[in-house]
Formats: sequence, C-alpha cells, structure tokens
Amino acid sequence: MRHRWLGLALLTGLSLPLSVSAGVNRWTSGGPSAGWVHGLAVDPSNPDVVYAATNAGGVLRSSDGGAHWSPSSEGWTFFEGFYWALAIALDPARPSTVYAGVDGAGVFQSTDGGRTWRTRRDGLDTYGTVINGLVIDPSDSSRMFAATLKGVYRSLDAGCTWVETNTGLPVVNDLYFYTNGIVIDPTNLQVLYLSTDANSLWKSVDGGDTWFPSGQGLSYPIARVPAIDPTNPSHLLMGNNLFYTDVGGGLGTIAESDDGGASWHPASANLPVAFYSTVVFDPGSPGTVWAASEGQGVLRSDDSGGTWVPAQQGLTDLRIETLVLAPGGRLFAGTHSAGVARSENGGSSWDPASEGLAASRPGQLAAGVSNASVLFVSGLTPTEGVFHTSDGGQTWIGGGTGLQPGAEGRGIAVDPNDASVAYFGQFVFGNETTLVYKTVDGGATWTLSSTGMIPGDGVLSFGVDPGNSQNVFAGGYTKFYRSSDGGMNWTPATQTVQLANPILVRGGGLPLVALGADFDTSAPYISEDGGDTWTPSAAGLPPTIYTLAADPSNGLRLFAGTVGLGVFVSTDGAASWSPTGGALPTVTIGSLAVDPGDSTHLVAGTRSVAYGSDIYPAEGVLESHDSGVTWAPLNRGLDNPPAFEVAGLVFTPDGGTLRMAAIDGVHSYTFSATPWPAPADAAPFDGPTAGGNSITLHGVGFLAGAAVLVGPVPASNVIVVDGSTITATVPPGSSGAADIRVTNSDGQYEILRRGFVYDFDDVPPGSFFYDSVAALARAGVTVGCAKGLFCPDDPLTRSQMAVFLEKAIHGADTVLPDPPGGFEDVLRCSPEGHDILQLAFEGITVGCGDDIYCPDEPNTRAQGAVFILKAEHGASYVPPPATGQLFSDVPLDGFAAAYIEQLAAEGITVGCGGTLFCPENPLTRGQAAAYITQALLGP
Repeated sequence: MRHRWLGLALLTGLSLPLSVSAGVNRWTSGGPSAGWVHGLAVDPSNPDVVYAATNAGGVLRSSDGGAHWSPSSEGWTFFEGFYWALAIALDPARPSTVYAGVDGAGVFQSTDGGRTWRTRRDGLDTYGTVINGLVIDPSDSSRMFAATLKGVYRSLDAGCTWVETNTGLPVVNDLYFYTNGIVIDPTNLQVLYLSTDANSLWKSVDGGDTWFPSGQGLSYPIARVPAIDPTNPSHLLMGNNLFYTDVGGGLGTIAESDDGGASWHPASANLPVAFYSTVVFDPGSPGTVWAASEGQGVLRSDDSGGTWVPAQQGLTDLRIETLVLAPGGRLFAGTHSAGVARSENGGSSWDPASEGLAASRPGQLAAGVSNASVLFVSGLTPTEGVFHTSDGGQTWIGGGTGLQPGAEGRGIAVDPNDASVAYFGQFVFGNETTLVYKTVDGGATWTLSSTGMIPGDGVLSFGVDPGNSQNVFAGGYTKFYRSSDGGMNWTPATQTVQLANPILVRGGGLPLVALGADFDTSAPYISEDGGDTWTPSAAGLPPTIYTLAADPSNGLRLFAGTVGLGVFVSTDGAASWSPTGGALPTVTIGSLAVDPGDSTHLVAGTRSVAYGSDIYPAEGVLESHDSGVTWAPLNRGLDNPPAFEVAGLVFTPDGGTLRMAAIDGVHSYTFSATPWPAPADAAPFDGPTAGGNSITLHGVGFLAGAAVLVGPVPASNVIVVDGSTITATVPPGSSGAADIRVTNSDGQYEILRRGFVYDFDDVPPGSFFYDSVAALARAGVTVGCAKGLFCPDDPLTRSQMAVFLEKAIHGADTVLPDPPGGFEDVLRCSPEGHDILQLAFEGITVGCGDDIYCPDEPNTRAQGAVFILKAEHGASYVPPPATGQLFSDVPLDGFAAAYIEQLAAEGITVGCGGTLFCPENPLTRGQAAAYITQALLGP
C-alpha cells in the first residue's frame, strides 16, 4: 500500500485563480495552479527562493517567496520517475545545489539552482529508487542519506554512489522495508532517526552504520519524521498514525519523547484525531511549534506541544503534506491539492502561494461547445478528481459538493448543447460502488447518477449525443452503458466489451464508434444499435490504436492514432482505414483533434510509452495542415518536460484556440497569421541597477503598442520605432543578467534570454574589467560570487576556471552527459565536479599531478594561458615556439612560455605591467573574464 494514494477529505469549492490568457502562436500554461506537494525546501541564504517537490510537475521553483512558480525539471523524463518528486533537500553549504528524491528513479541533483538536473542513483536497487526522504550532513555536504522503499542508503560523495546501510532494521518481504523519512540530529551528527510506514521509529547513534528500535510507547505503527527541539535535542515531537482503510484516511496524534526517542507518550490530550504529517519547531521562539495534519490543517502550540490551537484560517485545503519554516519566520505549507499556502504571521492566517505551480496531473479534458469558456479536467487532483472553469482558465474550482473524497477522476464529458451539464466518473481504491455523477450547474454540485450500473464497474469514458442530450453513453471496465434520460438510469449493453476514451457520438443517425481498452490489441469498435452490440473495425489498421477523433464537419471521416506508426484515416465511418501518408517521429499518438473551422488542420498529442522492448518518448504536440500528409512540431512555449506528455486536445468551436491537458496542467494556444516578435539584442546591454538608462532593442516583428519587461519589471517610455526597433527606459533591477520580454499588442511575445546585464556593485562602469564581466554575465557564464558582487580581484580557483570554460565553450544552457574518468580530489557530483571532469575528457587539462586536479588551488596566470588557448583552439593545439623575448619574466624555457606569448600575440593579454607577465601570480576573476571574453565569446 503506497502512501501517496491515501488521505482524508479535501474541502470542496477549492478556488484557484490564475490570471492568464491563451498564448498567441505559443502555448501558455492555463492552470490549474495546483497539485500535490510532497516536499518543500527554502534557501537559507535567500528565503525568497523556495523549491517544491510535486507528484506531477517534478520540482518547481519560486524566487519571490512562493508568489510565483516556474518549472524546474530540465533533465527529467517521464520514464525516470514519471515527474513524481517525493522529497527535496538543499546543500547547506551551497544551497544552489538541490537534490530531489523521485518515485522509482532514485535521486536527481541540480547544481544550478534547479535549472538543470542529472540522475544520481548508482548503487540504488529497484526498491531503493523510491526516495521518500533525503537529509544532508550540515557539516559535510558530501555525506547524505536517503530513506527509501528498501530501508536506508548512504552516500559519501554527494550522491554519486549509494550504499545500503540497513544493519539492525527488520527484514520485511525480503528487505521490502518502507521508510518515509530521515533526520540528522544537528547537535550530534552521528545520531539519526528513521521513520517508517509500518514499523515505527528507528535510531542510529553511529552515523547510520547500525539501527535499533526507538518507538517504545508509541500508539500506532506509523512514525513520521521526528522534529528535534532546538533548545533540547532530547525533546522530540512527531506524528504517530494509523491507516484504517484502503480508501484513504487515517487517525493519529502527536507523540512526544523527552529522552531522545527511548520512550514516547502522547504530547497532548486536546489534539483532534487526525493523520499528522509534519512537526516544526521555531528556533527563534522557544516553545513555539506547529503541526501539519492531513485533514485538520495546521495547529500551533506555544508551550512545546502541551496545548494546541487551530492555525488554519485561509487554508483552502486542510490536507497538509509538508510544512517548512523559512528564515525570518515565514511558513510554507504543501497541500494535497491546492499547491502551496504561505503564512507571514505564524500560522494565524494563510494565503495561496501557488500561481504557476503546474502539477495538477489531469488525465482527461472536456470542453463546452455551447460555451467555449467551460472546461473540465479529471485526474489525480484534487482528491475528488476534477477541476472546472467557466472563464477559459482564468479561475479553476476543484471538486464540488456531493463528490466522494479521496477519489481519482476518470471519464468526463460536457453536454454539447448545455455547458452547465457534465458527467463524471470517480475511482476510489477499495470502493465497490460505481461512482458516476452528473452536474447541472457547471460543476458546483454533483448528484450520484449510476442507477442500473454494475457495482464496482468504474467508468472510463462518456459520450453525449449532440442531437439529443438525453442520450448519454458510458464505457465501464466490464460493460458499456446507455441512458436515455440524461444519466438518471443506465442500461448495460448485451455484449460484454471494455471501451476506453473516447466514445465518438456524432449524432445524425451515425453509428457509435469507441476504442477498445485492451492496450495490446486495442482497436475501434462500431455499434449500429446505440451501444448494445459492437463489432471490431480494424480493417487496414495496425494492432494497437491509442486514440480516435472525428471530423466535426464530416461524420464519416475519422482519424486513429497509433503506437509508433503515425495516424490513420477512415472516410467511410470506420469501415476501413489507411495511413494518412505523413511522416511522423516514432511516437505514441495519445490524442487527436480536428479543427472545426478547417478540416485539413489536424493536431496530435504524444505520450511516453514503453511497448514491449520499444520506448516511445513524448514529443509534445504535432500539427498538420494537409489532413496528415505532412507534420511539424507545435511546441513553441512548451519549456517544461511534463508539458510534452499530452493527455487531451480540444479546439474551441471556431477553431481559433487549441486547449491541451498535459501532465502539468492545461495549456492554450491561439492561432494567428501575424508573426511573433523576435528580439535579437539590446544596445547597450548593460547598465546600473537603479535603471533609468535608455536601450534600443533590435529584432523583427515588433508591433505598435508593444510592451517590454526587463526581468519581471516593465520598462518605461517604450516606443516602437518600426518593426525592427524599440527604444525603452530600463527599470531598476538586481545585479546580473535579466531576460528581456517583448509582448506585442496582440498578445504574442518572445523572450531574449539574458538580454540585459545590471552592473555588479564591485565592477562599476569605467573599471578595467567592466565590459568583460558584463559579457560573461550576458553569456550565462557567471552569476557572480555573491549577491550583487563579482569579486574581480579574488583569485580564480581551478574549479571555477573549469566552470567558466565549460559554459563558455558549450553555452550556458547546454546540458552535457556525465563524462567518464575522475580525479582523486574531485567529487564527481560536486557542483564543479562535472565541469572539471568534462574539461579533462575534452583534453583541456590533465590535472595538477598524478590523478589529482587541485580544485581549490588558484590558477596561476601561466596556467590560465594554457587553459584559455586549449579551450579556444582545441585540446591538440600547440602554439608557435616561444622566443623568450616578449616578457622579461617568461624565459624561453619557462612553464607555458609558448602559450603566454601566443596569448599576447592574439591580443588577449598585454601582461601585468611594463615588460612583465607575472606568470606565477594568481589569475584573478576579473582577468579570467577578460581572457575568456576575448578568446571564446568574441566582441
């Protein structure tokens, strides 16, 4: 039994505002801003930076204290954990190094603040790749522990390799031992506590080498991660729980220990019964502690857990999975459905903090025909399994009165003649009731509508007759059902057949067409008698069909999407099929839609599927303007890997906008013949953090009325001179590179990555390295050494040189695979380790001695000459012989003499003054910026 499927009731009527509109000629995320948040982590050096581990969007990042979220999953794939992140941890020494525990894929590591990720799972076996908890030694970032489905793993090299460390833990089902979290005592780093989902609490006093039971006196078998009192490490509080059904839910309390976990007792008599997930002490206020529960929201105690009061005002979802306290006192709560909530007053009140948190994991999408602003999505979240919007995605409402809590969404359909009427099927683990509901008020309230259905037969799909809305059809797991009274009563079909989404109900006396649900041999089926009997219709089709679509303007014209074999078309109502002829990538077509305004315009959504020994990765959306003869990607704006996993596509009735449900939520694309803006550069591209300077943007496609953002702030005095030129006044900003976004008056926009650089405080205009440092920042080679600073006079270490060179050589946005090889003094998985090993792999360095690189030593200026020229010309480059006459301190036989003289010959350096080069002096960060800019980045 896996914990993520279990839980208590969610408040109905969950409202999730999202102020966006459909992107013009690009995809725009349209919400819901929601999802199940399993873990949260706050950057201790910058509490505005927050990371969320979610069950559908991987990891998301906020740089403004949770007000807005951005995807942070580059490097993730569907086949590696399905984008389900269960745990999150930051390197305490370098918080830009982030670790995510993933369901079935082990550990992912990012060394650039969540921008890009790599897998770190060497040594983890199958069950060990389900990572429910991560903890990092605060004194040694290379030492970390993972709580997994197979006990505990330890890494001593920053996650590169893992070793099982389960001595003393019980063997359950041949080491199938479910742990849910782990914590290190910050006052004694050899002491760890391990929480489990069935075997209580365990403790280690020897750094995880051995474990012993630590749950005497606990009331229930489930232990959550203990919170250690910062004023007394022997005082612990933790959730202690029990699951009591397979449907979800449970009961529990807060347990207390005063002797370091040797014995336990209930912390308080006034706690409500609930499943308690997280306890957090306030280190700045002794005695203050919060408890998060899955059903009662957040509670607060001001007497170290003796008494508790509710702290849930403003929470729209009382199922709290995780709770974290940021430096400065801000609280973040991760919920089961509503994303993140934030409190600035110790939990007295909460506000939503989830805009852009795309992790709702929809499975089906249905749209209104009579009202195109109505959309429904069904899937994993909220726990009623359905969201709806009546304003095209501006505001989403989760759940609804009358639905079963703790359920997943299955089939969903909207009455084509009345968008306030919809049908919805729920699935609840362990429930033997068929849960089919109908709404007549747009999703606010739902009525159970399954009379006549077989108990326990969940409904996969619905269809409504456009000619007579009283005729409704439902595909169950074992039977097909028909209703002639708008879903009040249902009649099973005579024939036993399992039919999946979609059911094509075209009206006008045309037969029903539906897709068989057996994946290995799925095929279209036709019913000539209203769904009572069915005949396979696979003439000309390959064995496996994944989706169907009908041409709204021609009831006899149908399309079928295959696994790896493209799209097929029928022009005789599914009697026979043939390939459209279009060359497609080897993909699984999981959804199809035909433009109601142009029947030659088709779109296909792809899904990642493993079929036999073949792997078919998702490719997002594909588009054809000639009925499937030729295809091209339609992915502009899809910059989040989960967005490529398409669950459904639907056009608005006029064909002007396309809606898509992907794993991370709903996206919209509005078609326009007008080209989008394309900013190419800004001049000047740098200026003061106070702003106020004028810039000129060059590019194409600018329209009158265009707006400009520099970073997140609007520029002022924006003047569109012509289609290729815009002038504007730069707003204030923070040191370093900022994106420039140009938005035309028709809503189309494009972003110039790192288009403007705000000055570093220690490199003012007029300083010798000003231009070089700005160029380095614009290229993404550096973000500086600290907030607002570049540290131009500091020595550049050999590890920093590796990072600078690799980003300059390959581009800051290029993610290279892990290189082979190694140095004894370089942790492969350290933030600089990858770049150091890549530099060696490319032959630019051989290190500083036998199998060592000396990463923390400063580069000498002579070493820098070798690094720069090999990076510029290639590893095999040999400069012309030295003369020994150019610099008085660089003799003919001096180290790197030929490289030093060639550096001067290329105009990269003039030495350190007079006739000197100062070869043994440290190479400073400013000097390196000048060298790299001249040699690798150009003017």
